[in-house]
Amino acid sequence: KGEMQKYEKAQIVDKTPENEIKIGSHTPLRSYLGYIHFLLTKEKLPPNITIKAIGNSISEAISLVSLCRKRFLGIECIVQLSTFELKDSYDPLEEGLDNVTKTKQLPMVIITLAKSGLDISHSGYHPALPAEQVVPYSTSAPPKKKRNLKLYPSAR
Repeated sequence: KGEMQKYEKAQIVDKTPENEIKIGSHTPLRSYLGYIHFLLTKEKLPPNITIKAIGNSISEAISLVSLCRKRFLGIECIVQLSTFELKDSYDPLEEGLDNVTKTKQLPMVIITLAKSGLDISHSGYHPALPAEQVVPYSTSAPPKKKRNLKLYPSAR
């Protein structure tokens, strides 16, 4: 670690397409759900929505897709597992030092959501849920639960 003090991490500019969502560990699922609702209700609907997650965020992506299939009618998906090569580049702070690149292999999930047109022969294909299993997405806040007055007598 002593040698790495002479380096700073290089900034990488990432241009993500509008229909691609990268799941982070600190963003609530309702934010992603709202963005997916926005994409699905646009006048010019994208052919599909791609959700990508790496490492510990994979479970969040799976939960998000499960919610999407239960909230938006006709959503089918394909789930693919792969690895992602993460390259961290470091620029030297002192003259005479070379750039340093460190590489890690991380597990990754890529999930493609679409209203139709996905390859049903793909091993990760999941068909759309039947209409009776879908509860329509609501943009309003969920109703607040009322406290049980028997348990909280001082609340009267």
